[in-house]
Amino acid sequence: MIESVQQGVCLPEDDFEIHGDTVNGPNHNGPFRARNAKRLLLDRFEIYCHGQFTGMPISDTKLLILMLGAKLVNHPKEFTDNPRCFIIAEPDRTLKEQSYYDRLKQKFSAEVVSREWLLDNVAQYKIQNPRLYSLCENALTNNME
Repeated sequence: MIESVQQGVCLPEDDFEIHGDTVNGPNHNGPFRARNAKRLLLDRFEIYCHGQFTGMPISDTKLLILMLGAKLVNHPKEFTDNPRCFIIAEPDRTLKEQSYYDRLKQKFSAEVVSREWLLDNVAQYKIQNPRLYSLCENALTNNME
């Protein structure tokens, strides 16, 4: 912005764009992809936020989901037959039975992933493999192989 004002013209964004970060790598080019996208990243997705979240208000998480084009549902029973249904939850280490997330997945036919899936999608502006963020026991076991 400052450079554009100083030169009196709108300069191309490319020279000033962030190419990467310390979490997802130095050259993921998420901002470039976001700027040039023809549609919103989570268009045709349906998402439910389950439980409590720390570190980021649930209202901000929901706003992010809506801004990315997803349909936010109030309960997973509102999911349609859409294969792009996701339940985003914060891992609960106090659960006595970790298969809780597996039951959610089975009952609502939806992937159950951590909020990091959403944040990495945003950072890279690319849909990440949900199995890498799955809170289900089977997916976690498969990812360790």
